[in-house]
Amino acid sequence: MNQDTNKDSLAVPKQSIYAYTDGCNSGAIDNNAFVGSGVWLSERPSTRVPSHTMSFKSPNDGTNNIKGEIYAAMAAIKWAWDNNYKILVVVTDLEGIMHWGNGKWKATKPITAEFKQSVESYKHRGMDIRFIWTKGHRGAGRHAYGNNQADKLAAQALGK
Repeated sequence: MNQDTNKDSLAVPKQSIYAYTDGCNSGAIDNNAFVGSGVWLSERPSTRVPSHTMSFKSPNDGTNNIKGEIYAAMAAIKWAWDNNYKILVVVTDLEGIMHWGNGKWKATKPITAEFKQSVESYKHRGMDIRFIWTKGHRGAGRHAYGNNQADKLAAQALGK
């Protein structure tokens, strides 16, 4: 039997994707300061070919690279959701992303509270968000390549 179906209504969530996230600051401490965010998304942790990348800057709110790191993680979560991934593994070199995201640390600043609320919202909608901490700026290890690429993307957002 042949039935007309809308392909969009039959979209099956993809299994999982890794999001390597990083942030950096411009070094300026004035009203013209910015932070950079970088995201390297890959369906396998050891691949050299990304599924998607993002590089963008935002005004610095005084939290310096923390804002860049948080905005990178939030952009990765939104992208994975919009692209029907069921499981997102956020790999970060900032422990706070992991601890605010899994609720182990209190989110006392507006930017950390915004992040925590965003993670909870996507989890409530059924997304499985996991966090892995990796040592930053190192040359070896399972997550080193993706982390280094996210670092480059964050710096690129600021023209570094």
